[in-house]
Amino acid sequence: MLMARDMARCFDPVLLAEDCGVTPDPWQADLLRTASRRVLMLCSRQSGKTETAVIKVIHQALYDPGLCVVVSPSQRQSSEVFKRFLQRYGELHRLFVGGAACNPGCPPSPRAQRLPKRSFRD
Repeated sequence: MLMARDMARCFDPVLLAEDCGVTPDPWQADLLRTASRRVLMLCSRQSGKTETAVIKVIHQALYDPGLCVVVSPSQRQSSEVFKRFLQRYGELHRLFVGGAACNPGCPPSPRAQRLPKRSFRD
């Protein structure tokens, strides 16, 4: 059962989102399923842009491994994205391992790391 569900998540990121505890709106489902390398989201505040991007990154990291870089204009936004990444990955971890979700204070894998804050003068 787990292998079949994992294979389904590989082909449909919406299933991954649901397993992470997110029920995507129709526009989010379309965005998650697109294979476009570039996407422009014109959305209102609090509409789910960050959540959708986090699910997209988790799907990319799990099923098409390579370097995933998410950039934000401020340290506060970057920290928020990383925190949500850890939360959603923790939901998946709980599905696979059972019990409580992973500790949000520790990275879910050795490759998930927060980069140090640097200024443009460095």
